[in-house]
Amino acid sequence: MINWSRKLFSLITIVIIAIPILLKAQGDTVTYYPNGKKQEQVIVLGKGKERHILFFESGDTSIVEERKKLSARKSKKLRNNYQYLQWRYYYENGNKKEVACSIGSGKVNVIRYYEIGKISEKGQIKNGYECGKWILYYESGQKLSEGEYKFFKRFKYYDNNMQYEKEYSGSMMNGKWESWYENGQKKGISVFRGGYKREWIAWAQDGKVIDEGKCKGKKCSTGIIIKTF
Repeated sequence: MINWSRKLFSLITIVIIAIPILLKAQGDTVTYYPNGKKQEQVIVLGKGKERHILFFESGDTSIVEERKKLSARKSKKLRNNYQYLQWRYYYENGNKKEVACSIGSGKVNVIRYYEIGKISEKGQIKNGYECGKWILYYESGQKLSEGEYKFFKRFKYYDNNMQYEKEYSGSMMNGKWESWYENGQKKGISVFRGGYKREWIAWAQDGKVIDEGKCKGKKCSTGIIIKTF
């Protein structure tokens, strides 16, 4: 008489052993925390694409990324092994921290959030640098500031403290930037040209002008976000 329970047990054992082997053959990988919960998982999607997931030690999702492996040439040029197509970052409370999606030509739409779930800022990045129009918000949802960033590969600016020029790559504030108090009243306007703040005006909450000026030369304030040397 056939012992079906033994055959079933054997079949289950084979499946348990085979699944990790198949996943490994496909390139899928999983690592675990000492407590046995997932720490990191990579799922192969095909055509050079994969989904990369990181977890908090609690087991909740921390990061979900969809990325594409770059050629050695592009990897060297961009200083990155992957082209990130989209990603989602989370706070430990489960709320979204950052959501991004590639829109082509190296540009990515980005929305960042406060831990309470409200949007903190939104705009675009290119090759990891802020570019184009950005809007920043208070936790209340009121607009804090708005303006444009411009990407630069190499830029020299005069450091007033160190008294010499530095050369950096990154993003710079460009054109008109406006800011508001949390009650919605205008706080200030600054105009950036060539990476320097050339004109500005600021108001108190009662509407009175408290600062106004213009600047020429390399000793003006800068609106630079430094990323790499």
